[in-house]
Amino acid sequence: PQQSVLNQLQQDILFREPRRAEPLNLEQDESLVVLACANPRREVEAVASLIWDWIRRDPDLQLNECALIVHDMELYQHEIEQVFESIYNLPYHLIDGISGSASRLEDAANSLLGLCFTEYTRRDIFSLINNPCFLQKFDDTVSAGKNSYGEPLQIQQWL
Repeated sequence: PQQSVLNQLQQDILFREPRRAEPLNLEQDESLVVLACANPRREVEAVASLIWDWIRRDPDLQLNECALIVHDMELYQHEIEQVFESIYNLPYHLIDGISGSASRLEDAANSLLGLCFTEYTRRDIFSLINNPCFLQKFDDTVSAGKNSYGEPLQIQQWL
């Protein structure tokens, strides 16, 4: 089976592949989706439509496995409420960005995306994996604070 776009991106980051001169010609899939929308309302409509399609097509996917992270809750809250309730009748739970868990999730997402623009130094990697959203992925020696961070195998398995 051909590798997904997201899997290829993960591999490129893991192995620090330089920008390619020629495209890989991967088949388009839904593993990574970038949307350009005219306004916040349209952004929320597009995301809600994707979530609805994923839920209908994958009987194993649960709504609580889907997340929508926004950078400005004041700007998006009304749109999310309107679109998710009125148009798609999708259940949702809003978490204000100032709460601890939402802030950690936002920090984790920013660190993960920001990693694309770094040299993948030890500091870059550990600023990402020290976030509680990622830390639980590792065994108890890391989460207990023991200094076993230098285990390259563990990092490679995680990435």
